[in-house]
Formats: sequence, C-alpha cells, structure tokens
Amino acid sequence: MSIKHADPFYRKLYALLIGLSVLCLLLVGLTWLQGPRIRLASIDTEKAATQAGQRLILHTNQPLGTITKDQVTISPDTPIEISGNGNTNIVQFKQRLAYQTTYTVTLTSGKHRLKYAFTTAKPAIYYAEQNVTGTADVIRRNVLGTDKDEIVYNAEEILDFAVLSDSLIICTRNTDYTNNLIKLDLKTKKETAIKLPKPGTVAHMYSAPDKQSFGFSFSPKSYEKNLNSALFLVHSTDLRPRLVKSFANKPLQILDWKFAPDSATILAQLPDTTTLITDSRTGKPPTPLGQYPGIGGFSADGAKVIMQDKDGPLVIDLKTNTQTRLAQKEVGSDSFVTSTLPFHNQEGFLMNGQAFVGSYYLDYIQIQSEGTQTMLHQTGKTEGIIATELSPNDQYAALIISEPQDGIVRLEARVIKLQTGKIDIIPNATKIHW
Repeated sequence: MSIKHADPFYRKLYALLIGLSVLCLLLVGLTWLQGPRIRLASIDTEKAATQAGQRLILHTNQPLGTITKDQVTISPDTPIEISGNGNTNIVQFKQRLAYQTTYTVTLTSGKHRLKYAFTTAKPAIYYAEQNVTGTADVIRRNVLGTDKDEIVYNAEEILDFAVLSDSLIICTRNTDYTNNLIKLDLKTKKETAIKLPKPGTVAHMYSAPDKQSFGFSFSPKSYEKNLNSALFLVHSTDLRPRLVKSFANKPLQILDWKFAPDSATILAQLPDTTTLITDSRTGKPPTPLGQYPGIGGFSADGAKVIMQDKDGPLVIDLKTNTQTRLAQKEVGSDSFVTSTLPFHNQEGFLMNGQAFVGSYYLDYIQIQSEGTQTMLHQTGKTEGIIATELSPNDQYAALIISEPQDGIVRLEARVIKLQTGKIDIIPNATKIHW
C-alpha cells in the first residue's frame, strides 16, 4: 500500500527534475548563443600605479581562442603584452599606470567585444617625522587628497627607510651609533631583523624599481679599508645582504649609486668620482664611464645614463657612447643645475637648480621633456630643497623643504602634481618615499 501511495509523488518528482534539467539546458544554450562574456577579473589597483608589469586576469564563460595585441584596446592608451588562451586571458601592463584613473580594456573576438573597466588607487606616500611622541620617531602613510594619514611604525632615531612591494625596510640608530635594519610587513606588522655583515652603519639605501629588493652602502664600526662604504644588495625573499664586487673581485665601494629599470644593473660612483656600470647578476667586471661629480640615474628604457659635470647635466648613450649636453633654461642672473632626476616611465627629467634672483639665491625644479623646459617649483627667500623623489609613475614630485624659523630648521614635504602644479603639504616630514 505504501508503494502505491508513493508512486504519484515520485512521478511528480521525476517530472520536476526533468523539467529543471530541460530548463538548465535551455539557459546554457541561451547563454552560449548570447556569446562570451567576462565572468571574473582581477588586478591589484594599487600596485598597478607603482610597479610595472602588473597583470589584469580576465576569465570568460566561453573560450575565446588565442587573443593577440591587435585584438585588445586600452583607454587611456598604454603599452601592454597579452597572453593566455581559452577561458583565461592576461593583459600585462608594461608601464606603471596613472593614479586614480579609470582604464577600459576591450577584447575583440570575432563579432564579440568584451569590456572591463577598473580604477587605479589614489596616490599614497610614506614619510618620516622626528620626535613626535616624546623621543620616538614615526613613519606614516598618507593618501593624498584624503584624511587618511596613519602611523605604520615608531622607534627611537629612525634614520631612513625604503618601500618594497608589501613591506618597509627601516634603518634605526643604536646608542653606540651603529645601525639596525628591520623588515616591517605592512599587512601583518611582523618585524624581521636583517643581519648586517658586522656592527656598522648604513647609508644610501634605495629600493629597486620592481620593489622586490633594495641596496645600501655599509661601513663597519671598526674601520676596514676594503669594506668601508661597500655596496650590498638584499632580496626581500631571504633578507641576506650580498656584497657587490668591483674590479679584481674586490668590494664595490661607493660614493653614490642608482638602480637601472631592470633592478639588477647598477650605476655606481666611486669615492674618487669614477663612475661605472655593473650587472649584479653576472659577476662580470664593471664598465667604466669616466669621472663625474654627480650621477642622476638611468633613463626610462635603461639605454642612457644622466650625469653631472662642471658644465651641468649631460646624457650618455650606453650603446653609442655619445654624450649630449642638456639645455638649461636661465632662471636668474646666475643659475646652474645641481642635480638631475630621470623619469621612470618616459623620456624626460626633473632638474634641480639654484639661481640668483635679486639679492638672494633660490632653489628651483624644472621639468625637461621633449626638448622644452617648464618651471615646476621655486622656493621662497629663506627656503631650500634638500631632497627630491619622483612617484613611480612620474605623476608627482615629492620635495623636502627646509626653512630656518626661530633658530630651528623646519622641514616639510611638498608633493606636486607635475601636470597641474597642485601642491599637497605634509608638515614636519624629514624623509619621504613612494
């Protein structure tokens, strides 16, 4: 009896399941007939503006086959590489993107056009302040144009720091004037000590363009002739300082140095102002360039270096070994360029200089691009520019400004948008890095 009573129920259940199956097949068929669409996309919108090579991964509900660069358009336009096939295609951005900008990516496959848009993050900058909480120094993260300004680290006597992809490298001073290096994970706040070769001091600390490694010059507490101001490189994965070698396998002792765009080639200035290029990966002997009192760095494509001699800035083409003198736009009755900073994403430079105007000297910064010079900023009568750093995507220049007030030197950061000249002021900043 129970089986007979259950038969109508099972018949209805079977009918329902068959109906649902048919409906699902119809929906799948309808979706397929409607053509491919993007069902999932991912990109780090903050790193897209600070690190070249970021990837937009697009997953579609139907395979598109092999997509070439000719089938992809980006607005605003920027150079890309395209890879992947089937249901996953990867758009890799060869350059850093602009901050706070909406990019629209269009893939064309046959008669179908698939679009995806994303907006990059607002510009964020890290800066140090001294003696903020009693005797402690702090490092803060500031998102420009917002009220977001937070302390990320504090310690007594922070000397400098470098910004990596997901961490900060921080240099502090001990009571015996030796230095410590620590890695601060920005997500977990975990601190990891970096073991120096021996007790000593750190200077000239810079992060690589890819934000995966950094370098510094090191001098032992007890003077050692062959190790004083020696250059070390450290990768973020193992945090082990590696000595960079010069001629005859001796330590490379530097006065200043710069990373190339490939994050491995190095432009180094020796204590006697001899300047050379070396590849930290190969161990081959360095290539000397001559003696120059100032080094600016590599051009955006790595094919040229910007130097400074007694007559001002010049560009050396590394392939042809030819030199080109940079034009200087007169600012006052006596103006001269003190340093030159090349752009990261494009051809061009920031030129720091001084000029005699009226009865005093002022500091200034010019933009040199496509053969023309444009004034970006001039200091006041008692002010001076003591440091300049470009944002990774060349949109902003951050300046540390000094000014004597009531017997004390006051410092502040002025962050200037190159396209508009708009200035954001950060009081009491002693160091600033992107």
